[in-house]
Amino acid sequence: MIKKLRIIKKDKYNNYETIDENNKLINISIEIYDCNNELKTNDIIYISSSVLDENVLLAYGPLGSKYGKNYKNLNEKEIIKVIMSNKEYILQRWYG
Repeated sequence: MIKKLRIIKKDKYNNYETIDENNKLINISIEIYDCNNELKTNDIIYISSSVLDENVLLAYGPLGSKYGKNYKNLNEKEIIKVIMSNKEYILQRWYG
């Protein structure tokens, strides 16, 4: 299942306090690479709920990047959509 999270708070270590559609607080540690943009308050993350259960630092970058998995074999756990500064990005998991 894909969850829509809105960032409400960020610390300097890429730990985010987010809120889902049901107003449930969810903490997530995530790094975004090679997007020329940075996650900030009120940005949106669409992410698999099963990834949130892993409780690890997650790293994502552009789809098809040499640092990620073969993008032709990805599943919903490996892909996120983020909306940063009104721009939409589809990113693949690099590690975590």
